[in-house]
Amino acid sequence: MEQLKLYLELIADFATIVGFPLAFAVFWWQKNEERKQNHLNTYSSVDEKFFEYLKICSENPKLHCSLYSDDSIELSEEQNIQRIAIYEMLICVFERVHIYYTYKYKNPRMVNQEKGWEVYIKKWLNKDSFRKVWNEVKDSYDSDFVEYLEKINGQITITNN
Repeated sequence: MEQLKLYLELIADFATIVGFPLAFAVFWWQKNEERKQNHLNTYSSVDEKFFEYLKICSENPKLHCSLYSDDSIELSEEQNIQRIAIYEMLICVFERVHIYYTYKYKNPRMVNQEKGWEVYIKKWLNKDSFRKVWNEVKDSYDSDFVEYLEKINGQITITNN
C-alpha cells in the first residue's frame, strides 16, 4: 500500500511537472493562432473595402475619382458631391489601414505592406482634388491618423519644392 501511494505521488508530480509547461505551450499556441486569424480577418476587411472603392470608381468613370484620372476636368455640382463621398470612402480605407498597421503585433510581411500603402497614400495626397477633400474632412478622423497623413502630406510638400 505504501508503495502504491509512492507511485501515485510520483505520477502526480510528473503530471504537474509536464502538465503546466504543456498547458502553457498549448495556451500560447492558441493565442498565436487567434492573433493570426484576427490579422487575416482585418486584412480581408480592408481588402474588401478597397475593392468596393475600386468598383465604385470603375462604375462611375465620369467622376474622375481614380488615382490616375484628370483633375482638371470640370464636374457638375452633383458629380463633385459624389466624388467627395467616394474620396471619403477611400480615406476611411486609409484610416483602417493605418490602424491595422500600427497594431503592436507586426510580422515582416506587414512592414512591407505598410510601406506599400504609404507610397499609395502619398500618391493620393499629391492629387489636388483628393487633398482638398482631405483638408475639409480631416478634423472628423482619429487624431493619430490625421497626424500620420499630415506627416505624409508634409513629405510631399518637401519633395515637390
